[in-house]
Amino acid sequence: MPTFTVTIDGVPHPIRVGSLSIQEVANGINTLRAAFVSVGGAFRPALGAELVILRDGVRVFGGYIATCHETGAGGKPITTIETLVDADSYHVIADRRFVYVTIPAGATLKEGLELLEPYITPYGGSLSVAQAVGPTFPTDIVFAGDTLRQAIDRLSQLSGFVGGLDYFKVLRMVAFGEVLAPFNIAEADGSQVGDVEVVRSRAKYFNRVIVKYGGSATAPVDHVDAFVGDGVQELFDLTYPIVGPVPPTADGAVGYAVVDYNTYESLGGLLAVDLLWEYDPAALTVRRRASPPVGPFQVRYWVQYPQLVAVEDAAEIAAHGIFETVVEYPTVFSKAEAIALAESHLSEFLQILQTVTFQTDTLGLHPGQTITLTLPSRNVAGSYFLSEVEPAHLAAMTDLRTRVTAIDSATFRGSYRQLYVDWLGGGAKTSANVGGAAPPPSGGGVTPIPPEGAIQYYRGGVLGGSASFRYLEAETSLVGGVGSTITATTPFDGCVVFGVDCHIADA
Repeated sequence: MPTFTVTIDGVPHPIRVGSLSIQEVANGINTLRAAFVSVGGAFRPALGAELVILRDGVRVFGGYIATCHETGAGGKPITTIETLVDADSYHVIADRRFVYVTIPAGATLKEGLELLEPYITPYGGSLSVAQAVGPTFPTDIVFAGDTLRQAIDRLSQLSGFVGGLDYFKVLRMVAFGEVLAPFNIAEADGSQVGDVEVVRSRAKYFNRVIVKYGGSATAPVDHVDAFVGDGVQELFDLTYPIVGPVPPTADGAVGYAVVDYNTYESLGGLLAVDLLWEYDPAALTVRRRASPPVGPFQVRYWVQYPQLVAVEDAAEIAAHGIFETVVEYPTVFSKAEAIALAESHLSEFLQILQTVTFQTDTLGLHPGQTITLTLPSRNVAGSYFLSEVEPAHLAAMTDLRTRVTAIDSATFRGSYRQLYVDWLGGGAKTSANVGGAAPPPSGGGVTPIPPEGAIQYYRGGVLGGSASFRYLEAETSLVGGVGSTITATTPFDGCVVFGVDCHIADA
């Protein structure tokens, strides 16, 4: 007969037999429910207290008390009370922190998690020493006010790894097949209880995925596209449509943006033939009219969020017609990341969902593990991913019985988190829809915007600036306005230049 030890803030307290149930989900917050009986009302569980449960010395839950429901024992109006407690696992810590960090392009999943680790150390948490290196991210991943849980979910979506804070406050994300279940299930081997339910569905099938990203910014934000010219290439692709600084009300609008080449050169529409650079809003390209550029240059312009990217499977569309869905990521401001997320979702939505549900009296199964199921009578054979595990202390038993949900290894290999969002009523939207962060501050946020001498000023609570508004300290000269420059032979002193395409040059 197993022995259960329950402690609240380190003090042992017995639970009512048959009252314990636990629900564990991949990438989510595990929950617990248990009842505590107190003679004469001498003990009342405290909200926020740490609750830990051991079974024969093995930890089966660790977390914080979230709610307490108190009644008289047996529903009677007596002084002996029964408190039904709901508790959240330690992963709830991830909902208490807001993340402001950038995982740079070229970083691995492990390196990204190392940047997130300081957000859990105040609670006694740490990154697992067994954390796998994982894939490398090809572009910056910016978290600007996301909750830590949103950050973990986004890394899960991009990497295919799942995980979170375990019952020891240890953060770990694992890939399919990395952690094997302590046992497998084979037909008639006694490892399962009762029948097995198999569900096959294409209810979440889509062959075109549109990602709407960048939230709903009320004002344009600064953006820079960097290039290297070879003196031959004429057309250069921009990342986004230009919305300013000069609003493009007509194709010939003057000074759409600024090109940092030969100091500064102005960019206008196709009809603005008097400018050195032209912008094609239909093709999203820029071209230098005089001669192709040589060497590095950059185009600085304004972008209006949200933006859209779309990916599709042409063969599936030809076979079944268009099945389209929109996924929102309001805290993502990178087109490259949005495309990666769209491709990940597309790989999920093209699959046939197959889930297997069974019960077992053998403990040790947890979400994120990989199990081999061999059930020929149900046409089930192969590796499956454990996505949901629910141990329960049945009234007629002294031990726990576990209900397990497993996903076919070929299904949603890119992200198992999305499946849970769908099951919980989230439609096609990901958990990144919760909350949301502001767009990157125009002018570089808290980091001074280059070039050297750019004047910084207060902008909506952050440090702002413009690369064309500069103070040249050595020459005590002030330069402002889009494309304004001083081209007089140095040394020059005390110049002030403002306007659009204003220049002071030698006579």
